Amino acid sequence: MTDMSLGSWIRRRAERTPNRTAIVFDGCDVTYAQLDDRIRRLALVLRGLGVRHGDRVGYLGPNNPAFLESLFAAASIGAIAVPVNHALPAGTVQSIVADAGCRVLICGPGTVDAGERLTAAMPSCTPVFLDQRERGRDYESLLASAESGRLDSPVALDDPALLVYTSGTTGPPKGVTLTHGNLTWNVFNFLVGGDFRHDDVTLAIAPFFRMGAIGVTVLETLLLGGTVVIMPKFEPGEALRLIEQHRVTLLFGGPDLLQALLDHEAFSEAGFSSVRVCITGGAPVPRHLIDEYLRRGIPIIQGYGLSEAAPLALLLDPQDITRKIGSAGRPAFFCDVRVVDADGRECAPGDVGEVLVAGPNVMKGYWNREVVDEHLLDGRWLRTGDSARTDQEGYVTMVGRMADAYVASGGIVHPGDIEAVLREHPDVVDAAVVGVPDAHTGHVGVAFVEAAEATPVPDAILTWAAERIAPEAMPRSIHVLDRLPRNPAGKILRRELSERGHPA
Repeated sequence: MTDMSLGSWIRRRAERTPNRTAIVFDGCDVTYAQLDDRIRRLALVLRGLGVRHGDRVGYLGPNNPAFLESLFAAASIGAIAVPVNHALPAGTVQSIVADAGCRVLICGPGTVDAGERLTAAMPSCTPVFLDQRERGRDYESLLASAESGRLDSPVALDDPALLVYTSGTTGPPKGVTLTHGNLTWNVFNFLVGGDFRHDDVTLAIAPFFRMGAIGVTVLETLLLGGTVVIMPKFEPGEALRLIEQHRVTLLFGGPDLLQALLDHEAFSEAGFSSVRVCITGGAPVPRHLIDEYLRRGIPIIQGYGLSEAAPLALLLDPQDITRKIGSAGRPAFFCDVRVVDADGRECAPGDVGEVLVAGPNVMKGYWNREVVDEHLLDGRWLRTGDSARTDQEGYVTMVGRMADAYVASGGIVHPGDIEAVLREHPDVVDAAVVGVPDAHTGHVGVAFVEAAEATPVPDAILTWAAERIAPEAMPRSIHVLDRLPRNPAGKILRRELSERGHPA
């Protein structure tokens, strides 16, 4: 059986370009031949620890080459990789590891104590530590003692390869089950729609437990034989230094990370001449952010994705960056997207509806949640729960979550529409609007804005906004915050804002 799975990618690349640099981390370069050898050794270690086809291998910790090694090693023997967000509360981390039923948990730097507590509570899960050699399960010692050899494990494209847990902003985290085929088709979508090259260098600044962090530039770069520069933890000044030092050509990050780079004192003098494109998504992109990056000669390509689509669904064509500012683009090449009303009918251009996604990149289902699958999957279409509108040319603009919409004065208000207006204010970096109950209108909007350098006056913003927003959708009040509350994935915590905005 010919192995076309994710687990074969590095071996195939090593056969073609063994001496090219695959990974740069902590000042060290790892070639494709070296990476392939480490992956094969780790696969044998995992087998020795009892990991079999379909078993789960977790990784807990900051960005590290060990995660990518565990991803490809698990895939090569038909196991399923599970990146775990180490920034979550201990109880949530334990519930994720338990829900996934990890057979092995690789504990990255700084997670020894957390890993020991987790695996003590789950005797069936074996820990492997990147720290603390004396504990007997040292990652590097295990790799060094393993023999390097070829693995013959039949793995099909329809077999699960990755179990990614959602951010949990609308409920408990759910495990998104992505197959080898899902991941492969997602890479194809990016290679067709984006400007990727065999000699690209990408900087991994987003945490690997996010699907976008590995599915937007990392897997694509490794498939083509480029270089991935890994940051253990995002720090704007260090990221700017690495971009210049390694001549980075591709960047991916949410608007929050790109804003942090922009805000750093070294941004204006940083060497960006090598950067060809910066891809962003996961949240609306403020106009000023796009303008500032374009001023530095760095085109920003917006997209829309979700873990359930591995993650790409929409991508803005590079030539339309300025013509379609604010749009997430059109459907990826091997992906279909519809915007429908409550009855499932196609929305007319300009009308807001729910985004449906279909394609070979769409997940196999949610782990251990068959009932949820039946609710979300309608035939071949994935109901995303996200709201959007299309224009006459088929470009899609995201509005927000369907669940965040509220009724005010008999009409439906989508917070994303109001937020987009507020972001145009020169003193506003970002904005979030929540609907709170009102005895007269049903609901009323309360806005929260993240201030720029000058602290804006809320009443002045309200006066400015009243000229641009319909009366029935106007927020009742505006609160200025230093930072909008976000989860580790960079998404705004609207539940927390709702509690702040709810009348006493």
